[in-house]
Amino acid sequence: MSDSAEDAANQAAARAKGVSAGRGVVYLAGAKFYFMLASYAVAFGLPRLFGSTELYGRFGVVNRVVSVLNMVMIGGTIQAVSRFVSADPSRAGAVTWLAVRLQIVLGLCAAGLYALAAPLIAELLGDPSLTDLLRLSAVIVACYAVYAALIGSLNGRRLFHRQAGLDATFSTIKAALMLGAAGLGFGVAGAIGGFSATAALILVPAFLLLGRMPPGGAASLRELVGFQVPIFGYTLALYLFLGLDLFSVKALIVDSPEAADRLAGLYTAAQYMGQLPYTAIVAVTFVVFPMISRATFVSDREAASSYVRTTLRYSALVLVLLAALLSADAGPALRFFYPAEYAEAAGALRLLAPGVLLFALMVIACTILSGSGRPVTSLLITLLGLCVSAGFNLLLTPRFGLPGAAAATGLAALAALVASGILLWRHFKAFLPALSLVRLLAAGGAVWLLASALPVEGRPLVAAKWTGLGVVYLVLLALLREISRDDLSRVIGSLSGRTADGS
Repeated sequence: MSDSAEDAANQAAARAKGVSAGRGVVYLAGAKFYFMLASYAVAFGLPRLFGSTELYGRFGVVNRVVSVLNMVMIGGTIQAVSRFVSADPSRAGAVTWLAVRLQIVLGLCAAGLYALAAPLIAELLGDPSLTDLLRLSAVIVACYAVYAALIGSLNGRRLFHRQAGLDATFSTIKAALMLGAAGLGFGVAGAIGGFSATAALILVPAFLLLGRMPPGGAASLRELVGFQVPIFGYTLALYLFLGLDLFSVKALIVDSPEAADRLAGLYTAAQYMGQLPYTAIVAVTFVVFPMISRATFVSDREAASSYVRTTLRYSALVLVLLAALLSADAGPALRFFYPAEYAEAAGALRLLAPGVLLFALMVIACTILSGSGRPVTSLLITLLGLCVSAGFNLLLTPRFGLPGAAAATGLAALAALVASGILLWRHFKAFLPALSLVRLLAAGGAVWLLASALPVEGRPLVAAKWTGLGVVYLVLLALLREISRDDLSRVIGSLSGRTADGS
């Protein structure tokens, strides 16, 4: 093959990878958007069905505890299976079935230990009456462990459309069962029970969608576990980091379990709203992980650096707008979705929204580091953030209440983001471009000032205001030359299945 022909073939392959990545983002972003809608339907529907801030607080605390364990199983297993499947597709079948067997054992052990530890966890949260609810949620942990191995196989094989379909199916069943049980008067136990039933039911279509895989190759249990264990540690630290503020609100501010439930209910509402930017962008991590894994596996440093810069830039573009709107319009945002009494958490949301922006960028940076074969580095960064969060929560939450817990999260996320940025630059010579950061902050700051200066009430007016400010944000970025025709071409090309040059 001539040099020119080889160059053309390489360019075509690069374009094909770009389209594949773009389609992956579209599929998973669509599924995650639907997941977000379904999750927020539950989050906004339960307070009305419960009719009590205290009950919503109990649900929020139990849901956050089980989510920590769920995400350990989901995040650690998906990334481990995806990495080994994407690095060598000929071993997809061997890796997948080894992972399934391993996860059945791990899931049952984790669920059993969690159920046994439920009284201790409830005692640490200052409310022994949570024990039975925690035990009911143990079913979710066991089922999620197996589900994660199946999703990891689809992700590593870049079958993003199947992964997206499973996510959408799961979201639909979960919302229907949880809201249905609460609506029938089964309370918090009904909502948690609906979640447990969903986790079991989704395993059937997940197995069916695996499809045919290459029968050859061999899988190493040592390799899989060796990569998985630090990812488990990283994910555990990550979701403890994300939930530590709520646990602090429940355990540190007041002594009465009932009063603590009320504060936890308010803070749960602020968390759901504040974590909207993170939820909106999390699909990026599922796409960038196998891309980085493959690039580092074949020693394509230039491609890996490009993935880092592009991923962080586009993620920050979305995150800054959402954080600015939620921070400036914290009260209207809470009243838009929740009963009026939840607006009491506006002070916490104003601080939590920018803190979660920093947290989301840190998660993307750590995902890139893990995908490049450095899961221990991601673990150490997240442990740093968790320790900083614990220190600030002990210092600020008892003194300042809900805003103190939110501030603790933001300060800890900033520390972890700085550390992850330094390490990304060290390994890839790439991070969010400095000029892009300045432009995004300028546009986001302008949106924040405009939103603060134009107070409105009522859902139609708030929705119109946010839509208008979103347009203003994009216009400002265009004027600052942060977004260009090339950016629009890439988005349109991903949606249409074509590359930016029209091929």
